[in-house]
Amino acid sequence: MSYPGFKLLHLLGILFLFSGIGGMVFMSYLESGNSQTATVRLPRILHGAGLLLILIGGVMMVYSLGLDGAHGVPLWVKLKLLILVSFGPLPLLVRSPSKKRFVLPIALLLGLAASFLAIFKPF
Repeated sequence: MSYPGFKLLHLLGILFLFSGIGGMVFMSYLESGNSQTATVRLPRILHGAGLLLILIGGVMMVYSLGLDGAHGVPLWVKLKLLILVSFGPLPLLVRSPSKKRFVLPIALLLGLAASFLAIFKPF
């Protein structure tokens, strides 16, 4: 697969991730009783699959751009990986009644930071 294909995979992962986060927040406000129904599990699956697709697509884009050479990986790539890891525990915050209102603003700020790093590549 070429760079555009990996970029498409990366973008699909971003769509999955934010759909999953939005679904989890929405379901937490509905407070459904059974946490094992398919309606509750689907956002969690989308979140996890999104993280995996973002990681695979991002690593392969870095490799296809040749940014893993003798000079090492640029700082903006490392920061984007740190942001990706920061998305991981968001489902735990959704489960807490006092913290679930912070999940969407946190997710949007993390997404904004990742977008800034991807567009401007400041480091």
